[in-house]
Amino acid sequence: MVGMRDVAREAGVHQSTVSRVLNGSDLVNMRTARRVRAIAERLEFVPNTIGRALRTRVARTLAVHAALVPGQAADPFFTFFLKGLGTAAADHGYAILLHYTEGQRGGGDTDLASPVRSGHADGVVVLSPRLNDPRIRRLVEEQIPCVLGRFDGPMGSRAACVDIDNEATGRRAAQFCLARGHRRIGLIAEPADWETGIHVTTGFRAVLRGAGCDSARLIRRGPLTFNAARAAALGLLGQRPAPTAIVTTTPLLVFGALEAVRQSGRPVMVLGVDSPLLTCLHPAAPRIVAPVEELGRAMASALIALLRSGTPPPPTMLQTHIIDERGKIFKEGATL
Repeated sequence: MVGMRDVAREAGVHQSTVSRVLNGSDLVNMRTARRVRAIAERLEFVPNTIGRALRTRVARTLAVHAALVPGQAADPFFTFFLKGLGTAAADHGYAILLHYTEGQRGGGDTDLASPVRSGHADGVVVLSPRLNDPRIRRLVEEQIPCVLGRFDGPMGSRAACVDIDNEATGRRAAQFCLARGHRRIGLIAEPADWETGIHVTTGFRAVLRGAGCDSARLIRRGPLTFNAARAAALGLLGQRPAPTAIVTTTPLLVFGALEAVRQSGRPVMVLGVDSPLLTCLHPAAPRIVAPVEELGRAMASALIALLRSGTPPPPTMLQTHIIDERGKIFKEGATL
């Protein structure tokens, strides 16, 4: 088995230099660090993370807890999120420990702090759909280093906050539809206790109220499945008068809405969150582009910064944008 001494000999540096590089230290110049990493990769060096954790009480591992509602695991959101998070973690010399749960309550009573208490991880990245999740409150109360979405934790807590500005996304979606001349606009969102859907709906309704449009009867919530989204959209399209545009809040919902529109034969615009498949549609459809990979990178970077300094970095809110059928970015306030 290749050891750290072998990497040092090949790179022509001291073993302590290899250790610093592989542990993410900033004390080694970039050229040397790149050479050491390249040699370690070529020699297929695998660090003994368990032994290192026992010696240093630092696991160099980030626990990622994805607490999902049924059906959400199929969402391409998580593939891109984990890609961004894993890349950022690896760039700083950290590994990822993924803990995934799915259930009606998005993870039940899973103890989010256990990977840190057991020494298997240094901090926790939490993706939780639930509103007022008590497990997150316990993380903060126990001073467990963690990074969360939008959170109003107490001053002095060891919780970093990184999220997508979903309320702004809801406003932007409503503005786009209004700019297209739509006045009856439906919305299909996640279950009622999921924070993303709550924030999107808040922004969406605020803009429509300001424009004198009543959206209360045009909002549907439910499971993140194709059939549920199709049923919700057919219900909206069965109203009189029917909506002329429908917004969906996740990639899992847009295709059900599109199928309902196809079945109805009505000229209804569907605006959905982007996914690799959505770009293959002909004719093209407008789409909401969320910085999902950037979210993963930002959450990992924020947690690592917290672990190094002991102080959470400032909260980060990432912005979405809308691309129309021609591939042009929608600018708020524009008339289409």
